[in-house]
Amino acid sequence: MRRENCPCKVLKIHDLVTLFPFEGAINRTSLIVVEKAKPTAFPVSCIIWHNPASGGIDQDSSLEEVKNMTRQLNMAFIPIEINKPESPWMQITEKAYEGIKKIFGSSPWYKAYEGVNTALNQVYWVKVISEAQDGLLITNPPLPGQKKSVKQVEQVVEKELVYPLIRGRDVKKWYCNGELVCILLPVDESGNTLSHSDLKVKYPKTWEYFYYFFKDLVNRGGEPYKSKLEPYREKKLEIAERSAPPFYWLFNVKPSLAPYKVVWKCIAGKNFGKSRILNSSNGWNDT
Repeated sequence: MRRENCPCKVLKIHDLVTLFPFEGAINRTSLIVVEKAKPTAFPVSCIIWHNPASGGIDQDSSLEEVKNMTRQLNMAFIPIEINKPESPWMQITEKAYEGIKKIFGSSPWYKAYEGVNTALNQVYWVKVISEAQDGLLITNPPLPGQKKSVKQVEQVVEKELVYPLIRGRDVKKWYCNGELVCILLPVDESGNTLSHSDLKVKYPKTWEYFYYFFKDLVNRGGEPYKSKLEPYREKKLEIAERSAPPFYWLFNVKPSLAPYKVVWKCIAGKNFGKSRILNSSNGWNDT
């Protein structure tokens, strides 16, 4: 039997995330009303049920009781790209949408970047234990929520390659507060990954640190790491390095080394537009 695409019209969405309507469940719950065989017309009405209490709503509560305990906020879902319903939808008021349309599209003044994507944070994100005579004594502490774990080690590395680290969760309203503090970047001042020979000669301690995690680094699963580092998984290092970038390669460091950056936590919900201007120092700063 042949199946054909059938449009579905989204009539209304109820955002129930803060109600926790299912006992013991921590998933983010929403209710969606759909009409079959019709295309969706925008804006799509959305009601956010905001629960000011820290816990969920009692499952035995009546609808009237839930209404009295919560706030219902009238919002709308609208595609980010006009006339493209397949693009991501933003949750916004219709009045705010009229204002925000002015900033849609590309900008001639700046370009947004993700930041340093390592695909294996547990190797690159480090904590400085102490300052040694010939560098910094660091460790790679365990990180919560990681799919892959690596062995924790302590190693002295050259301080020139240790940089401040700010994650999205560290960006606050008027300041940034980093917990892990540092990231180890095997790059030059322009953000280009140092070659094997340069790292061995100029920063032998850092080379030793990364080489300890050789197998973990060449088996990074995210792209472009998975495809670019494939030669190391099939050939000896001496042969693989002729056709592949260094096994500790990072492809997107340069923007993060800019002297000044505007950063934001994420572009969603209450965090929209929460940005900071940060100053970067080249390597470990003694002050």
